[in-house]
Order: sequence, then C-alpha cells, then structure tokens
Amino acid sequence: MFKSLRNYHLIMIVWLVVEILIGLTYFIVNIETAEQVVTITVILSLVLGNFIIVCLYIFLFSLWIRHRYINTAEIIKLNNAQALTFGSVGMIVLDSDLSIMWVSEFLEDKGLGRLIGKSIVKLSRDLEQLISNNITQITLKIEDMLYDAIYLVQTRTILLQETTKYHFLYNKLQQEKLVFGVISIDNFYNSLQKLRVENQIRVEAFIKTELNDFANNYSGLLLGNIEDGYNILLYQNEFNKARNDNFPLIKNIREGVKKFKADITLSAGFSYGNAISKDLYDLAIESKELAVYRGGDQVVIREFGGNTVFIGGTIEAKQSESKINIRMFAQSLYNEIKLAENILVMGHAAADFDSISSGTAIIEIAKSLNKSAHYVINQNEVDEKTLKILHELVPESYINRNFITGKQALKFLHANTLLIVVDTHNPQRVDSPDLLSKAVKIIVIDHHRVSDESISSTITSYIDAGTSSTAEAMTEIIYYNDFNNIESEFLWNIMFAGILIDTNNFQVRTTRRTFEACGLLTDWGASPSKVKGLLKNSLNELIDKFALISHAQEIKKGFLVAVGDENLEVHTSYLAQISEMLLDLRDCKASFTIAYDRQGRACLSARSNGEINVQIICENLGGGGHFSAAAVQSSKLGIRALYDELVKLIESGVYQSESATTERY
Repeated sequence: MFKSLRNYHLIMIVWLVVEILIGLTYFIVNIETAEQVVTITVILSLVLGNFIIVCLYIFLFSLWIRHRYINTAEIIKLNNAQALTFGSVGMIVLDSDLSIMWVSEFLEDKGLGRLIGKSIVKLSRDLEQLISNNITQITLKIEDMLYDAIYLVQTRTILLQETTKYHFLYNKLQQEKLVFGVISIDNFYNSLQKLRVENQIRVEAFIKTELNDFANNYSGLLLGNIEDGYNILLYQNEFNKARNDNFPLIKNIREGVKKFKADITLSAGFSYGNAISKDLYDLAIESKELAVYRGGDQVVIREFGGNTVFIGGTIEAKQSESKINIRMFAQSLYNEIKLAENILVMGHAAADFDSISSGTAIIEIAKSLNKSAHYVINQNEVDEKTLKILHELVPESYINRNFITGKQALKFLHANTLLIVVDTHNPQRVDSPDLLSKAVKIIVIDHHRVSDESISSTITSYIDAGTSSTAEAMTEIIYYNDFNNIESEFLWNIMFAGILIDTNNFQVRTTRRTFEACGLLTDWGASPSKVKGLLKNSLNELIDKFALISHAQEIKKGFLVAVGDENLEVHTSYLAQISEMLLDLRDCKASFTIAYDRQGRACLSARSNGEINVQIICENLGGGGHFSAAAVQSSKLGIRALYDELVKLIESGVYQSESATTERY
C-alpha cells in the first residue's frame, strides 16, 4: 500500500517540477521589459507556493496513512494471542532434541508451562508418534482434555486445538443414532397346535412379556404382534449394551418355552449406520430373513455398507412341519420353467450325489414340460467313488447327452435361459462362476444355512436349513407338481443316495419329512438295498480310511481330529466320510478331518451329533455349511496351521454359547 502511494506522489511532484521548468524557460527566453520581469516573478511565486502546498499535503497524507497502517498491524499483533485463545488453539515449539522450548499463552493457562525444557514425551507419547511417524493429524488426551494435533516440520511447531466439546457432542450423536430391528417368532403356530389351550395362552403371554422386558431394559420402542412380527427401535448405545450382553432375549425365549414343551425360537435382524431410515429398515428386514434362512434362533447384525455379524445359532435348525412354502415354491418353479426358452442346472464344485441328483431331477421336470435342459458339471472334480457309482446307476448315453461343462453351457445361455442353482447359494462355490455371472434369470434351491455371501438378483429361491438335503426338497417339489410322466428308476436311486449320504444313514438332520420323501422315492421305484450296496466301502477303502483314523486324537472331551500326512492328497468327500466314521465313536460330539485336496488346498471337514455347532467353527476359519456338517478350504494355510487355528477355536468354546459371534466383511 505504501509503495503504490509513494510512486503516485512522486509522479505528481516530478510533473509539477517539469511544468515549472518549462514555463520558466519560456518566460526567460521571451522577456523584453521590466514589467514582464515583475509579472513573471509573481506567477513564479504563485506556482512555487502551490508546489509547496501540494508537497506539504502529500507529506501529511502519507504520515496519516502510515500511522493508520502501523496501528492496524499493532492491533493484529496484540490480538493474535487472544485470537488463538478464542479458537482454543495452542502452540508448542520444540528444539532439535524434541524438548519443549516454548508454549503459547493458551497452553500456559492450562498449566503446561511447567513442561518447558522437558521432553515432548512427558506431555504425551502420542505426540512422539505424530512427529516420528509423519502422521498428518492425531487426537490425543491431555489431563482429561481432548486435542487435535498437527506438526509443522520446518518450524518444529505443534499446533494443538482443544476439541473436547466437539468430541463429546460427536459421541453423543453417535450414541443417539437409531438402530432398526425386526424380530420374528420361529415355528410359533406349529408348536402351539401341539399344546393344550391353557398352555397356548401361557406361551404367548411369556413371549410377549420377554419382548417387552427386552425393550424396557434397553430403552427401546417395540411395535407389532406375534403374528406379523415385531419392529424395535433402539439408541446405538443401548443396542451396544444388548450386543455385549449377547441378546439374552434369544436364550430366554428358547429356554423359557421348554417348560411348556414348545419348540419355539426367535430370529432377529438389526441394522445401523449412516443411511436414511427407509434403507436401514429394509436392511433390518433382510438381516432377519438371513437369520431365518440360517435356521433361526439367532441375531444377524448389519452395518450399512459394512460388515455382517452373526450371534447365536447354537441349536440345530428345525424343519417346519408346514408344507405351504414348498408347495408355493413348487408352483413358482413350474411356472418359470414353462416360461423359459431352455434350462441350465448347476450345483457346487466337486459335486456330490445331493447336487447331481437334484440337478438331474430338474432335467427330468423340464423334459416333462417339453423344455431343453442340461446339467453343468465338471466330472474331473467329482470324487472317484461318486463318479463310479453314478456311471453304474445312470446310463452312459444319458450322461453324455445331458451333462455338460461350464464352457459348453455358455453356448446354451440365452436371454430367456433359466439357470437353476442347486445345493449351494454361495456364488464362490458354484461349478461355473462365469456362467453364473452371465445368467439373467436365476433360481436357487438349497438346504444349507445362508451365509452373507449369497447369489443375488434371483427370480425366486427356496432355502430351508431344516431340510436334510436338496434331494429331499426336490422330491417334495416333484410330488406337489404331480409329475406323473417322469419314469426314471435311476433318478429315484440317485436321489435316495443323495438323502442317505447327507443324513449319514439317517443319523443327522433327519425329520418325519425326510422319511416321507424316502417313502415316495421307494414308491416311485428307488431300491434302498441297491443304493446302500453301492455305497458300501471296499476292503481297500476301509483300510485307507482306518489308516487316517488311526492318526485321530482327542483335543478336548468329545472333540476328535484326524490330520493327514503332508504328502497325502484326497478328495473332499473322502474327508467327510472320515469325519462321519469318527462321529460314530462313543462319546464323540464333533469330529474334524484335515488334509490336502487334489488342488493342494488345506481342507477341513467337520461333523457333529447335533450338540455342537460346527458351522460357527468353520465360519471362523473362513468356511461354512450346516450346524452339524461344515467344511473349510484354504489356499493360505497349511494343514498344520489349519489344525492349530481349529484347536484355538475349540478351546475358546466359540461353538457353545450365545457369545459365539462370527463377523464377515
């Protein structure tokens, strides 16, 4: 500002001097008489007087401007400390040894002036990390006050802004965010039908009391009824308390109704996060449905855009005695097949009899409706024994005509092709992920507990974790659609084999509906004796299995683990058979077999007698499956490392209580 004014005034002075010199020269050259000298003198005096006045004005004006500017600078300088204090900002200057050399007045008022000359570590170890680790900004606590800190490297200065009130308000806002919950009562009406009227009233009153107590204990708003389900709103901090308490409502209802001989559980889904209320409510509904699909008696928690947590699920899934759902799905499947141009069926990789028989059943249903259908399978990944029995039961011409690879299936994939996925809902486990990604119309039929990795964008799905096998579900679908024109003895045999293997000879996951399905298959032409005869072990097979069983050890009472040699590579179905044989031993509650598969992956097969949730164990190892049958495949861990992780989980008791939680990201 000063410089521009000075230049402007200098130009004015020079211009006046030039004018005076030009005028004076003109008069001197043209002067002739004494009167002209007097006139020139008068004019020159007036000009010089004006010049002096202008210079005096410029001088005084400059002094005024300069005085004003200096006062402004002094004001800013004087108020600088007050401005920093008003903004709750303090400064610390360090010497080369990172000792405190100077603190600002704001920090002196906080009593930190006593630290001058001492190491910055005396103030906070977090500040040492800020300086040495080149962190942009940190939040730290100093004497019950919170500060955001940044470090200016060139001047070795730390700027501290007190943010205690901000963090208090932020935490309060986070704690008061709403968490949406949806609760349903599992198997309510089916259980009530078995009770006397007075006990029906008592059970309903007990459940309502438990729900209201839960809402009151955690300051929640509960809306709804037993018939339609309940919605509950909780503050985030109260929800966190319920989560830390492992949602006692689940156990209270399950155990409380037992005195009335009722078999009722609870499924709940909760959602929270930064989203609008409608999206959170929809996510809570999806979470509840996931809890139901996983067998009920559990809570599924989802953070919007974040991870999924499962809590509970400590009992085996119960199959509903009502057949309404399977009837409705059977009709939907019938309609979708009729509308499709052609049908492709696909199971999981390394297909077993449950997957193969279910896929073959779909082919026969489609053909009865005059639709072209093919089953997608990589026969190179199928267990040798399974493949051998398959070729003994199913005509070679049928396999060659209807069984295709994933690459071949792409040639049959059109805009109106219906892809039906059986015996899995996990997109990572299907036989051909490429085919799945390109299909438009998809239906899923499965009996495994649903994980957070599920095939999305399906037209319709039927997933019942209480069903013994997908073959059982397909038997009911065929029955309810009355496909009388299906005459295929080999189909009924391989479906019987699928049920027999998945239930371990009717020892696990077996219900009245399982036996009803087997009765239907027998009526239609299945030969149980023939199937069981083909599934029997040969002497060499038995010797090989006992060789691996001989390595089994009890790592905890009721828990048996067999680990193969480092150079042993087997099919995953072989591991399942070993686990089932171990489970037949006295006092065995859960069995695990670990070995490398043909692709060099460390694999684990787990089985339980229904007391232990091996699904939770396997999910914590990166796998999944059923309550009483689950598995793990790992390309990162070796078999010894997988064994060590398994031992840690079993010793921690992750399988046995409501505190058993599984997080998926």
